[in-house]
Amino acid sequence: QQQQQQQQQQQQQQHQQQQQQQQQQQQQQQKQQQQQQKQQSNRSEEHRPKQMGNVASAATAQPAGLTRTQQKLMLQREHTLVDDENNLAHPRNMIRLTRELERMGREYRCVKRYRDPMMESLLRCTEQQQKQQQKQQQPQPPSAGSSVVPVASHSESLLAAGATTTTTQPHWEQRQAAHRRHLQLLVEHNRPQTSPAQTNTGGIRWSAGAFLDRMLNG
Repeated sequence: QQQQQQQQQQQQQQHQQQQQQQQQQQQQQQKQQQQQQKQQSNRSEEHRPKQMGNVASAATAQPAGLTRTQQKLMLQREHTLVDDENNLAHPRNMIRLTRELERMGREYRCVKRYRDPMMESLLRCTEQQQKQQQKQQQPQPPSAGSSVVPVASHSESLLAAGATTTTTQPHWEQRQAAHRRHLQLLVEHNRPQTSPAQTNTGGIRWSAGAFLDRMLNG
């Protein structure tokens, strides 16, 4: 009986040893698999940037079997894979753009509060017209229609003076006042003239109308 018990104990010990060996082998196999997976992931990460950088070169270095459409597709794929920070759609650039737009909006509101761009443009137009009138008022050689020229310059100077006084009014009121003044000047000018000088009045009327259009419409 003692011998049988000893044999049973030995068998149990052998069985336990075999189980331990099997467990050790399984653990070793698991470790090897994990190492292989890590190596594969490292290799794939190393090859990714190379593949992304060599897409264009591969597209150009491919033999004549590839068509131009396939090359274009490969180039488009390269552009989509590469994250271009210079692109406006990049989130960093979008944040910068929003800040710049907000700053410009604040500056525009501040300028609009203390300045009137319409008034400034009208003043510039009147200054240009006054310069042109001064050039035209310089002494010229006498001609057949010399009696009409001073009247025209005088009417244009009156219109320019009236325009400077009415720049603070709205556009509709400006146009009405200028139209009334223009009609009055034409009536006063046509009274003392004779029939031969009527041809010149048409030229004066056209020049005054063009002056008004340029003054009001820029």
